[in-house]
Amino acid sequence: MQVPWLVLLFSIITTGVLRCDQGHAQQFYDREVTENLGLIDLNTATQAELETLPGIGPVLAMRMISMRPFIDLQDLKRVPGIGPILMERVEPKVMLKAARQ
Repeated sequence: MQVPWLVLLFSIITTGVLRCDQGHAQQFYDREVTENLGLIDLNTATQAELETLPGIGPVLAMRMISMRPFIDLQDLKRVPGIGPILMERVEPKVMLKAARQ
């Protein structure tokens, strides 16, 4: 007689936990995929992370941070000091998630 109540209680708790978790699992998945690919998200990277990109030093990293958010990779050309050659070097190592407002 107690088993159906336990099953019902378990299903209610599980449903509640899953509803509370909406979106959090996706954030962890996105971070894991980004880290596994070794790509740097231009909209969330720290200055130190940006400085690991080829040709990007402290000054360019700060300029990039000040020009956020980037909607697509071509927006990176708005940053003073980033031209076609530097774009070519950086592009394979970066990615953009949707810019959060």
